[in-house]
Amino acid sequence: MYQVQDGYSQYKEIDLAARTAAASPLELVLVLFSGLMDELERARSHIEGRRFEKKAQSINKCIDILNALTSS
Repeated sequence: MYQVQDGYSQYKEIDLAARTAAASPLELVLVLFSGLMDELERARSHIEGRRFEKKAQSINKCIDILNALTSS
């Protein structure tokens, strides 16, 4: 189970790197905003599932994305 998740995480990281390498500034903002919306949905799911540690991790990712959006 964990190996599949690790493989999926690696695939997502490679996909994100490929999308951002050739992206225009507007496309970068859209990628960040899309990631923010996905992470907010994950955080909401963690709150509903009472997985508070994972919720905190998701909220921290949201803050990182917001900081990146602010600086772009």
